[in-house]
Amino acid sequence: MGLVIIQTKKYKAMTYKFYVRMDDEAFGPYTVKELMGLGLLDDTLLTEESMNGEWLPAKRFDFEDMFRKEEEMERAFNNPLPTNTLESMQPTAFPQNNNNQAIPNNIGKWNWGAFGFSWLWGVFNGVYWPLLLVLVNLIPYVGWIASLAGCVYLGLKGNEQSWNKKRWSSVAEFESSQRKWSVALIWVVGIALVIGVLVGVMIGIANL
Repeated sequence: MGLVIIQTKKYKAMTYKFYVRMDDEAFGPYTVKELMGLGLLDDTLLTEESMNGEWLPAKRFDFEDMFRKEEEMERAFNNPLPTNTLESMQPTAFPQNNNNQAIPNNIGKWNWGAFGFSWLWGVFNGVYWPLLLVLVNLIPYVGWIASLAGCVYLGLKGNEQSWNKKRWSSVAEFESSQRKWSVALIWVVGIALVIGVLVGVMIGIANL
């Protein structure tokens, strides 16, 4: 299953209406009660129209509190609602990393560090399943193919998985860390190429 994205709007009865998008296809609307029954993953991303396009993981939201507010709004639907009551419909989010932060700009971009360093990158970024690739790589004939597929998946989804699995103090720290991994890969590849050229030259000289 791919990344699940949820977007909310407010309708007549001032209940939250959620739309679930899976594999670029939207489903809904759902009330908070219906949404709670879907069993969302903690890393499911949500946004609400008053959040100005900021996306937060599902674990940041207090759905029970939102459901209680929905019930209050349903009971008061036929009565005028004071302004302070409408303002209370603001979605309740749990703090994460002691910093109410937005989603990084590179969340959906290719991660060279994750692709190149695989399990080593995973250990330092809170993503531990790539350790299995060490064992998979030992399988004769097909192991390296499966391992390469895992590396490609890390390149595609590494940013998303690291952001959701590891606690980062800020978006800037996360993006800086991923840049350093990419630079480290460039250095490793560059050094390997230089060593390869030098060894080739030395072998050529020895054969003269």
